[in-house]
Amino acid sequence: MDMATISANGQITVPADVRRALRLGPGDKIAFVTNELGDITVVKPLAAALIEAQRAFAGAAEQAQLGSEDDVDRVVAEVRAEHRGRRTA
Repeated sequence: MDMATISANGQITVPADVRRALRLGPGDKIAFVTNELGDITVVKPLAAALIEAQRAFAGAAEQAQLGSEDDVDRVVAEVRAEHRGRRTA
């Protein structure tokens, strides 16, 4: 387990093992993502954006009453057909 100490200015030095694992270099940004249990994970911003998108869409299939893959395929086909109709109009 790697640890970091917070400076008086609130800064931390990311341990070398963590920098290597995340392929971080000078000037790169990291994000702190909190899960529903309150645990915090350090990730690259792209991963954080994907996590936030997953959270935003969580439960959307149930709300749209998409109970099976066939339901999803049907809705995708409808949206594609609608989109094609807009492009030709």
